[in-house]
Amino acid sequence: MKEEYRGEAHLAGPGQGGVADYTVPEGRKIQLPPGTLFPTAHTVTLLKHIEAGENFLWATIFDGFDEDGVSDISALVTKNLGTEAGAADRSPLLSAVPSNRVHLAFFKHNDGSTEPEHEQQLRLHMNGIVESIVLDFGDFNVEGKLKELKPLKPPC
Repeated sequence: MKEEYRGEAHLAGPGQGGVADYTVPEGRKIQLPPGTLFPTAHTVTLLKHIEAGENFLWATIFDGFDEDGVSDISALVTKNLGTEAGAADRSPLLSAVPSNRVHLAFFKHNDGSTEPEHEQQLRLHMNGIVESIVLDFGDFNVEGKLKELKPLKPPC
């Protein structure tokens, strides 16, 4: 069964709630609770927590991944991997930037369940690049590794 979701989501401002309006399925609208983050903002917030020496973050995100779209995420930094400046075969965007092993657990929003819907383990560099990831859905896992990384040219 193919599921498709399309639409737009907006927050009223930092720390405030918002709304997600779907065009597919037509007419579906979800209220986003105060404090909801979009995925990029979640990563930025997690990086700020790591920089501050904090190894745990609980947050509510909206990613539109499924019918509900809103999830609660537990993020735990399990290991500081440092830098690997001597690795000649790696991009300087990876080898010279500290990284951490991070474990993410995704829960249905306000469900109260102690069992996550799925989990992710990743190597997250402090510049926001995810070098490797394992998606754990319980019955199966998907592993991803960064194959190539090229720096972007500065804008004109």
